[in-house]
Amino acid sequence: MTDAAFDRRLRDWLDGRDPGPVPASLRESAASVPLQTPVPAVSRVWQAIVGPGAAGRPGSPARLVLALVLLGLLVAAVAALITVGSRPAPLTAWRDYVVGQPPPDLDFGSVAGALPRGDSTISVDDLPEALVVLYFPGEATAERTAADARVLIQASEHAPNATAFLVIAPDSAPIAPDTVSLIHAAGMLTAAPPANWVADPSVGGSALVITGRGGVVKYVFASELPDADELIGDLDRASVP
Repeated sequence: MTDAAFDRRLRDWLDGRDPGPVPASLRESAASVPLQTPVPAVSRVWQAIVGPGAAGRPGSPARLVLALVLLGLLVAAVAALITVGSRPAPLTAWRDYVVGQPPPDLDFGSVAGALPRGDSTISVDDLPEALVVLYFPGEATAERTAADARVLIQASEHAPNATAFLVIAPDSAPIAPDTVSLIHAAGMLTAAPPANWVADPSVGGSALVITGRGGVVKYVFASELPDADELIGDLDRASVP
């Protein structure tokens, strides 16, 4: 078969399979697809940021950088909200310590630490111009007490001026000697509860009481205590009259 004959057969074959002109209705349907198909929101935002401007010029890299910065700030804000929402909620009362009320008049005995006194007892009334942080280990394990002590020590390094930390450890919850050494090195006091201090299973676990200047209870935490940063913030707020 010559090339001319092959060409004729190929044209005849193609002519026999030609569907003819495209119907106008098909052209209209195809043209309406972009108009009727919704563009995903993410694609619209991305196009607005990096797409061409009104004059058809490519999008500015500065817009992309700005969008990434805003996205980073949004992620940081969400993370901050999650963190704030996960912190332990303060209580309104623990034992006889009631927020907004003066603390009970208790003398804690056998004081040992960096603030020497003329007697062996101390109470919140003895420190009227100070913020007083009272930590009660309760029935906590030595490991838990040591972890709580580390939080108190970190907070003491950034606490407002005239802040006294008093660790009240009953005989049923002794503090390990190495932890006591760290507490005293940080300028905190350790003491024993009053003689009539009776264990109460309904309020068991560790507790933290912050008494503001002037002798009014500001914050009460039990079982789940704030971390060092949260405690520093609570102390800053408690220092405001």
